[in-house]
Amino acid sequence: MSRGRRYGAGLGALLQFVPNIGTVLALSGPAVAAAISGGFDRFVYVLILYAVIVSIDGFVLQPLLMKRAARVPVWASILAPLVLGAMLGFWGVLLAAPLLAIIYTYRKARTARASKPLTPPE
Repeated sequence: MSRGRRYGAGLGALLQFVPNIGTVLALSGPAVAAAISGGFDRFVYVLILYAVIVSIDGFVLQPLLMKRAARVPVWASILAPLVLGAMLGFWGVLLAAPLLAIIYTYRKARTARASKPLTPPE
């Protein structure tokens, strides 16, 4: 493996940990390399592969993780990016998952506080 590929793979792996925009930043290296080395066809293939991976992540993995971590229903984690994306465009899709986690965490804390019995003051 050439030194450039090794650095590109390492950079892509590090960028995966940047929330929300890391995957797009990680795509830039392979997309530019495909455009330079293989022309327009390879560039399009890289973009198609990226779209498939992001779709699987967004419609399968993220809802399952959100359900497990923040107790967000699967229907909400699928519907929120679609609705917010239609209303706010790119920023709506980008902010949908963090907003859902905040809303459901706040809701859980509020119901836990409401179900706690009141103790009389001493």
